[in-house]
Amino acid sequence: MAQDMRVFKTLVIGLGSTGTEILEALADRVDWEVGGLRRAPWIEFLAIETDVAKPNRFNGTDDFKTLGIPATAWRDLVHRPEIYEQSIALSQWADAETLQQLPAQSIDSGAGHIRMVGRLALLYPPNYAEIKNAISQRLARLRNLTDAQAKAALNANNAGLEMNVQFAVNEASGQTGVRVIVVGTLCGGTCSGTASDVGILLRTILNDEEKTLGMFTLPHPQLGIAQKSDAEIWKTNAYHALAELNQYHLHTDTERYKTVKFPDKHDGTPVVPNDTMPYDLVYLLRPTSTASIDLARLTQAIADRMFLNVFVPKTDPMAFMVNAGPVAVSQGRAFAFSTFGLSTIEYPMRRILEALKYRTLVHAVDRWKDRKTEGNLDLALDDLGLTIPALTETLLLDDGGASVRSVLDAKRGEIMRAARNGKPEAARKALQEWRAAFETRAGDGLAGLVHRTVHANRRRAADSVLQKIQGRVSSALLDYDQGPNQLLDVMQAVQPRLGALRGWEPGESKAGGASGVLDQMEAIRTNTLLGLFFLKKKASAPLYGALTRALDDELKARINAKIREALQDTGSGQRAEAGTLTVIDEETQRIVRRLTNLRKRLTNQTDLWREKRSKLENDNATVNGVSLFEPSPNGTVDKEEELAIDDRQKEAHAARLIRSWDALVKGVLPGINDPDWLLGPWSPGQDNFERHQLNELERIAVEPFEGTLRSGGKDVVRRLYDRRSPSFNPDSQAMHAATSAQLFLQLNAPLGQLDPMTPLPSRKLLIGTGLTDDFTRAVQPWISKYPQADVVPGIDLYRVVMLEEWYRFALRGADDVRELSYSQPTRFNTYFTRKRSDIDWTPINDHEIRKLQEAEQLVFLSTLHGVTRLDGGHLVMDWPQQPGEAPEPEKRRRKLPPRFGKAARKLAFEPRDTFGRSLTNAATYLKSDIESRTRNVIAQSTTPHEGRKQYVTWLHDQLRNSSARAVGDWNDKAAQSVVLQHLTADDDLRQALLETFPPDENLIQSLYKAQGERLPKSLTARQDGFYCRVCGGEVGATEEDVIRNGLRCSYHPDEPNHPFGMPYSPFPGA
Repeated sequence: MAQDMRVFKTLVIGLGSTGTEILEALADRVDWEVGGLRRAPWIEFLAIETDVAKPNRFNGTDDFKTLGIPATAWRDLVHRPEIYEQSIALSQWADAETLQQLPAQSIDSGAGHIRMVGRLALLYPPNYAEIKNAISQRLARLRNLTDAQAKAALNANNAGLEMNVQFAVNEASGQTGVRVIVVGTLCGGTCSGTASDVGILLRTILNDEEKTLGMFTLPHPQLGIAQKSDAEIWKTNAYHALAELNQYHLHTDTERYKTVKFPDKHDGTPVVPNDTMPYDLVYLLRPTSTASIDLARLTQAIADRMFLNVFVPKTDPMAFMVNAGPVAVSQGRAFAFSTFGLSTIEYPMRRILEALKYRTLVHAVDRWKDRKTEGNLDLALDDLGLTIPALTETLLLDDGGASVRSVLDAKRGEIMRAARNGKPEAARKALQEWRAAFETRAGDGLAGLVHRTVHANRRRAADSVLQKIQGRVSSALLDYDQGPNQLLDVMQAVQPRLGALRGWEPGESKAGGASGVLDQMEAIRTNTLLGLFFLKKKASAPLYGALTRALDDELKARINAKIREALQDTGSGQRAEAGTLTVIDEETQRIVRRLTNLRKRLTNQTDLWREKRSKLENDNATVNGVSLFEPSPNGTVDKEEELAIDDRQKEAHAARLIRSWDALVKGVLPGINDPDWLLGPWSPGQDNFERHQLNELERIAVEPFEGTLRSGGKDVVRRLYDRRSPSFNPDSQAMHAATSAQLFLQLNAPLGQLDPMTPLPSRKLLIGTGLTDDFTRAVQPWISKYPQADVVPGIDLYRVVMLEEWYRFALRGADDVRELSYSQPTRFNTYFTRKRSDIDWTPINDHEIRKLQEAEQLVFLSTLHGVTRLDGGHLVMDWPQQPGEAPEPEKRRRKLPPRFGKAARKLAFEPRDTFGRSLTNAATYLKSDIESRTRNVIAQSTTPHEGRKQYVTWLHDQLRNSSARAVGDWNDKAAQSVVLQHLTADDDLRQALLETFPPDENLIQSLYKAQGERLPKSLTARQDGFYCRVCGGEVGATEEDVIRNGLRCSYHPDEPNHPFGMPYSPFPGA
C-alpha cells in the first residue's frame, strides 16, 4: 500500500437490494484494504431498502434505513390521498389503480417491482425525513473530517507501515471535494422508483463542490421469463426509469420539476432550480450475459469502480467532465449518460491473505507431515551406516581418523615380501606380529591394536550413526518431499535393523590357513631334488596367491569377530557397558517418540488452522473483478489462489515454508541446553506449539503476499510472469484480462453522440504498479486501441485494473435501450413513477420519438388550421358522429391539454382524452380535417397553382396572427419549422413556397461544396452538395433537397445558426 494515501471524501448510497449488495462488496473491499470501515472514516455508507428484513452486513446498524409503510398508512395513501396532498401532492402524480396492485398492501418486504410504489415509499413523510436526515448527517461528518483525524483512524492499532492521508480536491476549484455515489438496479421497484428523486433530493443538500454520480444496472436484453419469471417486468421498469432519468436531465424542459413536491418544501417553492440535473454523471451498466455469475461480476465491478473513485482520485471522472463541457440536449435527448468496462488482474486482499495463510499452512503441513515412504527403507538404513561394513570402518579408525587397516596391510605386505624372498622364518615372524594385533592383551608393536581400537570406538561408531541420523533428521524433517512421516518410518525401521545386526554371526576364523601355506613354501625351499633341477621357484609361484587369499580370509574373520564384540553389550550390573547398537537404539527410540508426538501436535494444529481457514473462506464477503470472493469449495479463495499462484509456485512456497520451521528440528533433536518439549506432558486441547513459533511460521506463510504489500515481495505482474509454463502464457493472460474490460453496455457511439463531428468523451486507464515492459507490451493492443490508455499509479501491488469509460451519450446510442423498449407487460397500470398528466415524459427510443414528432406537428398544424382550438382551458377538437356518440357536437368534442407538448403526448401515447373519452383514430380525423381546410383555402383562387400560393400566404398569416399563438407553449421557431416541413413535404406546395417566399439564392449557394473541398470541423465533402457552414453537416445533395429538407442541417436541425451561420427563415418577418 502507498505510504501517502490520497482519497476522496465519499458518501455511498445503495438503493434497494442490489444497491445494498454493491455497498457490501465495497465495504468488504475497504475492510481488506485498510483493515476495517472504522479506519476509513472518509467513506460513509447508507443502504436504503424497502425490504425491512433484508439480511446484510448493514442491517441492525445506523447505516441501514428502511422505507417501510405500515398497512394503516398504506390504506390512507391509496384510499384517502387528500391527506397527503399538502405534503407530497399525492393525487397529482400517483395512480391509485397501480398502487393497489401491491400484493402486501403495505411496504415491509419490497416494492413489489412497482416503480410508483418505490417512489411513494421514499416520499412518505416519515421516511423522507429519516433519509434526508441520514444523508445530511453523513455529509456533515465528511465535511468536518480533517486530514489528521483520518490519519489517526487509519493508523489505529496498525502494526504495519504508517500512512498519511490527504483529501483529494476538485481540480477546477482546488477545494476539497465530496463525492456522493448512488448505486442500484433499475429493474425492480425500489431503486428504479427512487433513483431520480434521490438525485433531486441530493441537489437540495449538496453544495457546488459536492458531486453526484449514479451507477445503475439494467437487465440483459436477452433475459427471458424462462430464466427469471419477472424478466419482462424488469426490462420494462428499467426502460421507464431511463425515460425518467433522461427527462430530468433535459435542462431545457423548465417545467419538469414544477409538480415535484417534497414534504419539506412549501407549495409553489421549486425543489431545485430549473437548470439543475439530478446527477453530474449517470453510469448505465448491464451484465455481459444472462448468467447469474455475470450479474455477480457486474455487482462487484461497480463496487470496485467506486473503490477506485475513493482511493485512486485520478479515476474520478469529474475533472475529465470539465473538459467535456455541459450536458447537451437535442430533440428530446439528454446527452448525459455514461458507461464503463473494468477488469482486473489481482491478488486477494487482507481477508483473502488470512485465508491463504491458513490454507498454505494446512496444505503444506498436511502434505508434508503425511508423506508416504516410497523409497527402499533398507537403502535408507544403509545410508545411515547401519551395516556391518560401515560400522566396521568406523570401529577401525584410530585417533587420527585413519583406519588401522593400513597398519595391518603394511604388516601383510611384509609377510608377502619375506615369502617371495624365500625367507619363511621372517614371514612367520611377521605373521605372528600381525596376528597379535587381534589379541585382547596390549603389548609392544601391533599387539592388541585391533581389539583396543575397536572397543575404544564403540561410542564413536554409535555417534557416527547418530550423526547421520541427526543429519537425516535435519535434512529430511523440513524437506517438503519427505517430512516427519517418512522420517518416522525410517526411524522405526532402525530398531529391526539393529536387531538384525545384533544377531549377526561372522564366519569361523581360519587362523591356520596362512601358516599352512608357509609350511608348504618351507618344504619346497628344503627340497634337494627340486633344487638340482632349479624348480623351486616354479613350484613356489602358485603358493603366493594362496598365501594372499589365506591372509585375506583370516583378516576378515578376525576383524568380524572383533566387530561383533564391539557391537554387543558387555559386562553386567555396574560394569555393564552398552555396545554400539544399544547406544544407537536408545537415542533412536527417543527420536521416534519425539516424531510421534510431533505428528500428533501437527495434526491438532492443522485442524485448528483448517477451522480458521474454513471460517474465512465461507464468509459472505466478496471482492470485485477476477478475484471474486465466494464461499468454498470453488469459491473466492480457491479462485484467487489459482490466480495469484500456480501449482508450481504453491509447492515451492510450501517447501520454503516447511524449511523455515527450524524450531521443529530443535524439538526432535534438542541440544544440551534445549528443553525436550516433545517428550514433555501434552494432551489434545493444549497448545501444540509455542505461540512465538506459530507467529513466526504464520508470518512466513503469508510472506510472499504480505511482503509484496510492504514492498518486500513480488507484485502481481511479476507473479503473473513467474507462472510462465508451456500451459500458461503470461502475455496471453494479460491481454485476455485487458480485453475483458469491455463496456458493461452495448454502445453504438455514432448514434449516441450529438453529431458526427463531436465524438463521445472517452478514456481508458491502466491502473497499477510494477507494470513491466513485458506486461505493457502484452497489453499494448488494448492500450493503443481508441481511446488511448493512460497509466495511473495504483495503491497496491496486488491489482492491475483496466478501466474504460465513455461519457455523455444519448440513450439512442445504447442498443440495449431499444431492446428493452420491446418489453410491454401489462401487469401494472403504469410503469412510470408519475402519471403522464403530471409530467410530459419524453420518449427515448426512435420509434416513440418519431411518433411524438408526428403528433407535435399534427397538433401545431391542426391548431393553425383551426381544427383544434383553445376553449375553456383545453385544446378542443370536433369528433365525428359515430355509434354510441352523443348527437350534439359539443358533447362529442375531445379535450386535450392546453399546451402543444402535452396535447401531442396525449395524442401519441394515451388512449383517452383529458376527460376519459376515446382518442381512437384521433390522428386520422385531424389529418382529414386539415386536408379539408387546405382544399377550401386553395379552392378560393382561380387556379390550383394560384390557390396553393394563396394557401402558403394564408399559413404565413396564421403563423403571425392565429389564435394558436395563445397556446401556452407557443414557439415561433418551432411553429415555423413545422409549417416549413409541411409545405416542403409536397412537391406542389414546395413550389408554391419557393414562388411566394423565394429563399435567398446566394445564401443557399454559399452552402455548396464540390467533392473533396474542405468543410468546417476538419471535414471534407464526400460528394458535390450543400453543407452546413457551422458544422459541415449535410443539408442536401441538390438545391431541391435543401428546400425539401426545410433548409435544415441534418446534424443540428433545431439549432438557429445552422446551416447558414446565422438565424434564417424564408418567411418574411421571421
